[in-house]
Amino acid sequence: MSHSVISLGLGLGGGKSATSSGNPGGGGAFENLLSASFDGTNDFLDCGDDSSLEPANVTISAWFKATGSIGAYNYILSKLGAYYGTFHLRYRSNNKFNFFIGLGASGTHVQSDGSSTYTLTDWNHVVLTYDKTNIKLYVNGSEDFSRAETRDIFYFDATSPYSGKTLTIGKGPFPDPAQGLIDEVSYFGSALSASDISSMYNNGNGPTDISSLNPISWWRMGDGTGDTNSSGGTPSNGESIGTIKDQIGDNDATQSTASNKPTFSNDVPS
Repeated sequence: MSHSVISLGLGLGGGKSATSSGNPGGGGAFENLLSASFDGTNDFLDCGDDSSLEPANVTISAWFKATGSIGAYNYILSKLGAYYGTFHLRYRSNNKFNFFIGLGASGTHVQSDGSSTYTLTDWNHVVLTYDKTNIKLYVNGSEDFSRAETRDIFYFDATSPYSGKTLTIGKGPFPDPAQGLIDEVSYFGSALSASDISSMYNNGNGPTDISSLNPISWWRMGDGTGDTNSSGGTPSNGESIGTIKDQIGDNDATQSTASNKPTFSNDVPS
């Protein structure tokens, strides 16, 4: 099974080869040649705090591979804020993926590890969904955790501690940042079905048009139109990241501080 060609019909995580090259929002496929490499010290990408990143229902999806030491809670994706005004998708030293979702200023929150352990030094596809009925975590195409939850934990408004918080890739508000590779991050304003997620992992046996999944944002980590190195040129292996364009919306992932710039890697899911 290969995930090196990413179908635009899936938005993330594997797709069958196509004879024609596509463009974001349409059919076809882009070859996946690059991922983003984070140093475990201070590298991260800033995706902004646009209101489109504050849906009531959500799917967060990414490919991840650890390449260094693993702390108690390392961050893959985070909506930054106070401890109880944020959410996180993380990986842990117990070789499990973990999520944390704050429920407001009262300090109520939902947090859990997945149920199984994984070889985090391999590429893994991790997905978090919430639909005001259940929180679910999927790893490598299969459901790994489910919990009933009916509160508006992803509902954002002017009084919410979530509101106006920056979405970041590769770090959260506490140690530890990601030390490893992150690729093909996508963000949806709906809870994708188990079959959609299985298709995303299993090489393209799913929808043929990304619009059917209603993505909000999609960060290709070097393979997308408009992705640049730190000098604004075409990225290649080892160069520092300047901008990762949002291939669907306007939430570009950027890094302007030299010490905080991840680099591109040619190690991709396969």
